[in-house]
This record gives sequence, structure tokens and C-alpha cells, in this order.
Amino acid sequence: MFYLHVAGKPSPGRVDFNPAILRQTNLCLYSLIEGLRQKGFNTHTLAKVIDNIQGYSSSYVTPVDGEIFTDSGGYSIIAGFVSPEDISRFIACYNVYAVHERSEYHSIFSLDIPWSKAYESLNTKQNIYEFNRMSLTTARAILLDYPEVRAKYYFVWHFKMHSQYLIWDNIYGSLGLNDIVQNRAIGGMVALRGMTGITFSPFTPLAYRCFLDYLTAQDYSRPFTLHFLGMYIGYDRFQIALLEHLFSRYLERQVGVKLTYDSINYTHTVRMNKGLSLYVPNGAGLDVYPSLVDAPRELLESIYAEEADFVAAEIARRRAGQNLVHSDSFAALNIFSNKNIDDFFSHVVDSYGIADMFFKFHSSTTILHEVELILNELRQQYGQLFTKSTIRSIKKNIEITFQFHHWFLHYRDYKSLDGMIVDFIRDIKFPFYLS
Repeated sequence: MFYLHVAGKPSPGRVDFNPAILRQTNLCLYSLIEGLRQKGFNTHTLAKVIDNIQGYSSSYVTPVDGEIFTDSGGYSIIAGFVSPEDISRFIACYNVYAVHERSEYHSIFSLDIPWSKAYESLNTKQNIYEFNRMSLTTARAILLDYPEVRAKYYFVWHFKMHSQYLIWDNIYGSLGLNDIVQNRAIGGMVALRGMTGITFSPFTPLAYRCFLDYLTAQDYSRPFTLHFLGMYIGYDRFQIALLEHLFSRYLERQVGVKLTYDSINYTHTVRMNKGLSLYVPNGAGLDVYPSLVDAPRELLESIYAEEADFVAAEIARRRAGQNLVHSDSFAALNIFSNKNIDDFFSHVVDSYGIADMFFKFHSSTTILHEVELILNELRQQYGQLFTKSTIRSIKKNIEITFQFHHWFLHYRDYKSLDGMIVDFIRDIKFPFYLS
């Protein structure tokens, strides 16, 4: 799996840690929201964020031969920055960017309008259907006219309400998007746990739906690409690693599987949390340092290069109980640490043959028993990564995955899959609905 750093315009006159971050990730996500949440937004405000994106790309992404993904900025509609009467103009601005900047971005996410926190009048099945059909109808025309955009476009699914899933499924089918879309994403998961209290990964059923769509339409000249928007919790990332290995097995490793995720968490939490551990590769395992401030000097130099002295001074300040000069001083270090955790999760799934168990055993009970033994063993060495609650969540995910794995091996049809997805959505119990 690959992590996308959520990027933004650097603050002038401050130490710039973006080079250190992009050296770790090579991938970043930059949102159009900077230019489309102002009152009276238009192509002129859009032009400002285009300049910012181009500047960020040339300064930080190009030097590391990286890739920049563009987020549609649709969250500004959810948050209420955009009124319903301005959504049509928002769609038009997004389409201008998609076409005009098609040689600048490496990937772009579809403009999705799932619901609004501020405008209750928008939250009807009819309104959500009409605005998303408008967005996707115009996007469809662009994809057909510009093959280079088609290759970079990610269709974002929404599902946390039954009505949402039906709307997306309807539009996707009626517009024939499965014959056009080449990349897929799953959205709507930011803050979902806080609103529902679920302790399992909400994306597994939709990941299988996306995989079936890929198999139905794909000529196998491209890898299966799927992005998870707004992920960072450990058991979610372990689940992504498991799905990556399962999908690869289904494809008999003949074509690639590229699963990506993004999160602002790694740069956000490091500003406030002084107790984050540091994970450093050590052969097949990880060396665990109690805190980021315990990073060896040579590691600081490899991550921060010319800024290593500044970060070393920041470490001294934090140890002395003083405030940091720059709140983002440890962001690149925390990203480095979490990417190592991702690699370790993938190693665990691979080396212990967890994906292989789904083909070897015919009941989830047997798999759960084997996995629990493995995780309890790992807990002895990596207690913070494999807490009791994390192990419970991983086991719940395995139960869910086994159901969809069984469906994939024995049925692999849309009708039964839709029924399973509807049951799963009911278990999420999202507390809002479209009228």
C-alpha cells in the first residue's frame, strides 16, 4: 500500500519541511478547496489554487519524481461553505480544472456530493441524485473527449447510507461508467467512527464491489487501482494490506494491485501528541523507540538532510519542556515511522500467509484461531501496534472479509453482492438519512 501526504501551500518565512516529507512519500494529495470555498468563488479564485498546486508540484513533487493527486474540494460542500444554489458553478469550476490542468496532475478524484452538514435542504434523495448525476454526466463527457484525463480519473464511491449507495449505483450504471472508469476510490469515511462507534473497517464490501467492477470491465492492461480516502487507524491499514494480498491472489499476480490511502493525521497529531513512538526498519522487523525525540542523529540526517540541525534543536527543546519553534518539525519523521508500519503490516500478512489461509481453510473460525495466535505473538513485541482492541478489530475484519471472499469464489455476481452490501450498511448505523 502507498500513503499520500495531504499537502497545502507552505507558510512563508518558516522552515520548509515539504522536501523532507516528499522524500518519504513521493505521493501527495492537494485539494481544490482553497479556491472553491470563498463566497462568490469562480474561475478567478480557482486560478489562485491552480498557481499554488503548480508551485507545490514544481518545488517538491517533480524533484523526487513523485505524483500529485488532486482532490475535488467537494468537502467544502459537505461542510457548508457552498450553498446548494452554487453547486452547479462548483461543478463547472471543477471541470475547468480537470481539462485545463490535465497535463499537470497525475491523478484526480471525481467531484462527489454526498450530503451537507449545514444545508438540510440539500439532503434529499432527489437533490443528491440530481447534483451527482450532473457532476458525473459532465465528467463522463470529459473522460470521453480527453483520454489522458480518463487514465488519471478516480471514481469515488459513497455508501454509508443505503440511499447513497443506491444513488451512486444507479448513476454509475445508467451512465455506463464501468466501461469508462479505470481507477476507483472509496470516500465518506472521515469521522465515520466518531458518528457511529464502529470498530471495524467500513470499506471492505465496497473494495470487493470495485474489484468486481474492475474484473467486469478491465482488459488487464492496467493494474487494479483503489484509493481509500481519509484512513489512518492501524487496523484499517492492516486490512488494506490483507486486501492487497487477496486481490493479488485472485489475479494470480498476473497484473499489479495498487492500493493507496491518504490522511492528514500523521502531520496533525504530531503537533500535539508528545508520546508518539518511532518505528524503524530492522531486517524483517521493527526497532521501536519510545518517542520521536529518541530518533538517532543519523536518521535525522537521512530524513531531513540540511534541516537535521534544526530538528535536533527542536528535539532538545521538547526534552526541556519548551515549545517547538515549528509545529511541523516532526511531521516527516512521523510519516517515515508510519510508512514503516505499513510495510511491516504487509510483511506480516505475507510472511505468515494470512491471505493464503482464506484459500486453505473453509471456515472463518479456523482462520480466526490461526490469526489470533499470530497477533498475540506479535503483541509481545509490538504492544502498541497490536493492542487487545486492535486485535479484536482485525478479527472482526477477517470475519467480514471471509464472507466476501466466499462470495467471490462461489458466486461473483452483482445481485448477491448488493444484498450483502445493504446488510453491511445496516450494521454501520449511520445516524443520518436522505429524506
